[in-house]
Amino acid sequence: MGEASRTEAISATVPADVLAGARDLVAAGKAPSLSALISETLAARVARERNAEHARTYLAEHLLGGEELTDAELAAGQEMLAGVKARASARRAASAA
Repeated sequence: MGEASRTEAISATVPADVLAGARDLVAAGKAPSLSALISETLAARVARERNAEHARTYLAEHLLGGEELTDAELAAGQEMLAGVKARASARRAASAA
């Protein structure tokens, strides 16, 4: 979303507690508006998915000799990353205590 882009109104249904949390962020000045917060969140998700696809393509082309990762290999990688994230969170929590 780096350059100015056309906007479009949408209608979305979200859990009440999520909407309340989003409104709290706006009220606390952590986001300029609910629309801006939603746009920022959607843009981050789109970028994350795009980056993941670029990473898969890079792996296939440069490290796997043109072959795609199997679903099992992707799942194993996701499990490893989840473990790393959990250990990092535990370390941060322990050092904050």
